[in-house]
Amino acid sequence: MKASDYFQLVSNSEAWLYRSIGLRAAADRLLETAVTQRSIEETRESFVNDFAYCEACEAAKLLYGLSLETALKGIIVQRNGSSVGVEVEMTGEGKLISVKLRTSGLNPAQGNHLCALARLVAEENRAVSLMLRHVRMTPLLDELSEAVLWRSRYPVSPDPAAKTGNGSFLEDRRLLVRLLDELQKDSVWFRFLGKPGTRLGSERYTRAGLAGCSP
Repeated sequence: MKASDYFQLVSNSEAWLYRSIGLRAAADRLLETAVTQRSIEETRESFVNDFAYCEACEAAKLLYGLSLETALKGIIVQRNGSSVGVEVEMTGEGKLISVKLRTSGLNPAQGNHLCALARLVAEENRAVSLMLRHVRMTPLLDELSEAVLWRSRYPVSPDPAAKTGNGSFLEDRRLLVRLLDELQKDSVWFRFLGKPGTRLGSERYTRAGLAGCSP
């Protein structure tokens, strides 16, 4: 794809939200499968089963983090319009090398940090602003940012203390679902595809998941 075509797509907020909804659906399915399988096998736990469950939870955090990042960027593109710049680096043949969003109020170094993106959206969205005041929201966004930027790419995190237990994450996931609902609700894809599955919010799945591995 040429840079000019790519620029057109990244300037479309619905394209961002479509990607966000897809990533969220994948995270829901992965986490639901992991929790269900662990519940089935809880009577015959083994190191292999625990390892697979923990890694599935970590992979789900990566997908949720990417889903939230793309949703926040979609809202920024949608609301800031002409004030959002897209910095494109390409070869002489027009092939893409990298793409970065530039907008007022966002430090380029924080372009992938979920707290910074969420605070920018919260300036014009009261519901998001109120959600960010929850005592667990900032630690949750910090963990998802760390999962996206470090834990999924390198064998060692620069801040191992940022990782919480998977039981804590399944509890905090309810906050994440509310935030994603708010960001995605006006997307035509959200209305067309329907809200992603909510089975994980049930008592059965939460109880099974809380038996997860510790930090």
